[in-house]
Amino acid sequence: CALPIYSQVVLRCPAMSRLAARRRAPSAGVGAEVSLDEVRALYHAGRYAEALEAVGGPGALRALYDPAGRVLAGRLAARLGAPRLAQALFFRAHRDAPTDPEAAHLWGLTLLARRGPWHTLRWLRRLDATSPLLRGLEGRCLAALRDFERAAPLLEGAVRERPDEPWLEVERIMALLEGRDRPEEARIALEGLLTRAPGYRPALHALAQVVSGLGEPERALAVLDGEGSLGFELLSHRAELAFNVGRFEKTEADLVAAIDAASLLEPQVRSSLALRAAEAAYLPRAYRRAAGWARQGDSSRKGGAASFARRFAAALDGLEDGAALPRRCLDAVPHVRQHHETCVPASLAAVSAFHGAPVDQRAIADEITFAGTTHAAQRAWAERGGWAVRELDVTLDAARALIDAGLPIVLSTRAALSGHAQVVIGYDLAREALLVRDPACPALQEISRELLESQRWWGPR
Repeated sequence: CALPIYSQVVLRCPAMSRLAARRRAPSAGVGAEVSLDEVRALYHAGRYAEALEAVGGPGALRALYDPAGRVLAGRLAARLGAPRLAQALFFRAHRDAPTDPEAAHLWGLTLLARRGPWHTLRWLRRLDATSPLLRGLEGRCLAALRDFERAAPLLEGAVRERPDEPWLEVERIMALLEGRDRPEEARIALEGLLTRAPGYRPALHALAQVVSGLGEPERALAVLDGEGSLGFELLSHRAELAFNVGRFEKTEADLVAAIDAASLLEPQVRSSLALRAAEAAYLPRAYRRAAGWARQGDSSRKGGAASFARRFAAALDGLEDGAALPRRCLDAVPHVRQHHETCVPASLAAVSAFHGAPVDQRAIADEITFAGTTHAAQRAWAERGGWAVRELDVTLDAARALIDAGLPIVLSTRAALSGHAQVVIGYDLAREALLVRDPACPALQEISRELLESQRWWGPR
């Protein structure tokens, strides 16, 4: 880890120490005039734009040098559409005050998102911290690694020690209930939490996620529809839920509201929102409006994402508003929600149901799955069931031919140390993408041309 080395360099170099001291000192007209209690009250009330104004505007966020100020600045940045700035502020807060539990917790959450539970656990063990927030984070990491026996005492103990901190209860519910494939219990627990902490943003996100995973997308949307004033993140989440149930006009409206609410919106975030709005306009065949959104998505992108936005905009230019969509989808293929490491059994169950031979994924998993499923076991199961099985390298053209013949495809994608199976059920010519039922996500997903090309080392097959 580079952080202790950096600290030693600063301590041993007088010039660097003086520079660090100047950087930590409050700037004239900022630190002395800002009431963090006032800003914190506005933040917790969900009035993020007012909190930013109370700090002194966007430029003042980097001028809050004490740990509490940097933590609050990072939280504001995250709520206002600047995740990269938020991560930088959390890092600086923890670097300058490594014993501050809140700064350490927020940097730990950043590590978990960026590097996963194993690296975060190693960092926590070196930190040797005992605060409830950090013990809860350790429990969350252990649960992500399926070590529920050690995770449960940590998460439950953290909740008992800080019953006034609803975040710890959200972590416990999602790690120990949702993580153990007990979504109905997670839903009930989250609804109970929201009666005690009405409008608590992380609980709203979690409840909408759990209800959506239960196959109730309209009910998930209602979770957020019932809220009053929403910030950037909840608006973005609600837009995604509206998209998943085909309410495209509402999707666009919420995305516009999210962009307006995010006064610190970073270019990549703006681009992602614009491209989602382009798709929301495209599906109801408003191609001119969709092309405008796609060009906004291209303006701040680099590499593959930029080339996709340009290709999509060019394809839309060739379509007249109201013309038929250049796509086909086998909607009758059901979504089968996977359990832990059962993406192959869930995908096989979905294809079997489509062909009129329903089977429980658990029966398939009991037969062929142990810490994942090999391709040989997958093929052997299908052949024993009387299916004709063929393996092929999946390309856009090959998938189109099979979909046009009414044949969904079980597709496997690979990373260095993992893999995932999903069912290709359609294609979109304008977006140059495959449409997939992902057993890990109830909403229809896409596999782009770029992702297919990145999988050429493997097939994908």
